[in-house]
Amino acid sequence: RRCYCEGHCPNNQHNGTCEVKPGGMCFTSVEALYDDMLGSDVPVYTYGCLPADERGFMQCKGHLVPHEQSKSIQCCDDKDLCNLDLKPTYPERPTPEAPSFGSPDNLPFTVLLTSVTFCLTLVLLIVAIVFLKNRKKEVQRKFSLYSKNYPSEKYPNMEIHGPLANLIEQSSGSGSGLPILVQRTISEANSDD
Repeated sequence: RRCYCEGHCPNNQHNGTCEVKPGGMCFTSVEALYDDMLGSDVPVYTYGCLPADERGFMQCKGHLVPHEQSKSIQCCDDKDLCNLDLKPTYPERPTPEAPSFGSPDNLPFTVLLTSVTFCLTLVLLIVAIVFLKNRKKEVQRKFSLYSKNYPSEKYPNMEIHGPLANLIEQSSGSGSGLPILVQRTISEANSDD
């Protein structure tokens, strides 16, 4: 019996026919190959002869097993060039869906992400609290040191002495600085000096 061959021909022929020994089979296989120009899978068909032993029989059953790469095979032995009539189809590869955070497959990832975020937030909060406490202690230490060195000064950060300090005490407390009357009085006191 003769089979059409293309892609799997004996003696490295490109296409033609091959002879099947008794018990052998003709086959047609299809495989999905990605085409860069089209940006999708295209079917590539090959034809040939299979031996009469167990290898040929097992290959003819290959379409029953799922493959990583989409492919399929069909075999025949009823007439010469019977494999030209075969049209095997391969299962379409499903397009992968974007994983969602709620899916059970992503539960470990979601738990890990939540745990890491919580731990980082906790560490940052602790560092901020420690920093602020140390800063407050440092300010209090400097203030107490200044108060010990200059106990008579009421305003340690301002070098104001005499009648000017008394005028500042007369502030209205509105929060917008010294009242205009106090400002005028201070400027008059400064211009008299």
